[in-house]
Amino acid sequence: MSLNNTSLQTNLKKDMNLCEMKSYELNINNVNSNNIIKNQLHEHGFVKLLNFLDKEKVNNARLKLLQFLRVNKKVDGQQGLLLTGYKQLCEDETFHELFCNEKINNFFKNVVFLDSFGIKNIGDKGIRIIGKNEYTSLHTDGYRYNILSPHVMYNVWIPLNDIDDNDHAPLILCDKSHLLFNEQRQQSSNTNDYNDSNIMKENSEKWYTSSRLNIGDVIIFDGLTVHGSCPNRSNKFRLSCDYRYLSKEYYDCEIRNDM
Repeated sequence: MSLNNTSLQTNLKKDMNLCEMKSYELNINNVNSNNIIKNQLHEHGFVKLLNFLDKEKVNNARLKLLQFLRVNKKVDGQQGLLLTGYKQLCEDETFHELFCNEKINNFFKNVVFLDSFGIKNIGDKGIRIIGKNEYTSLHTDGYRYNILSPHVMYNVWIPLNDIDDNDHAPLILCDKSHLLFNEQRQQSSNTNDYNDSNIMKENSEKWYTSSRLNIGDVIIFDGLTVHGSCPNRSNKFRLSCDYRYLSKEYYDCEIRNDM
């Protein structure tokens, strides 16, 4: 995962017609609403949930990050920074409360995995600061863990400041790309036979973004969904964090001993 200058992303965006994501509000007790959210996630590979996390807890994590950057002088001018796995932040209670809470557990248990005995998070927590003219390049996360259908790893992506428009580096996701990845991976036993670029060239693309996100909103997406961000054209940093989840049963059977 990398932050880049704008040259490649500018070329990619010429071929992108960005569509605005639909927004959903979760009500665990509403079966019909849950099914709509589940279908959106399974069919398209992502879902945007409004007011999903406690705003005060998200803001506390934002303030903790800003304090860390100020004290350690980690940000110089407009240049951003990746702090993925950085223990001083990732193991802090403020971020733990974001990623290991009842709301996330209930969402995956009651909406996504249904009969699961629980969820397990894997890999490092991602904390990102995207500066002016920077962006996150297009990529997928799931291939790193070799997680194929019917087993799924999900990313929970949390903005740590409000995103006002497409100039503030919102996330972009390629519609149904998680399905294309599974198809190609199941057809080939050689991981060198495919990559993100080939998949995107061989299939028509439809890109979605959310040009408006408030603290407390999240985007949850399949680990195989191709995603990245728009360039940050604003004069403000874009702050975000993310983590990955899968069912505890699959983790215990297939992954735990390999991590």
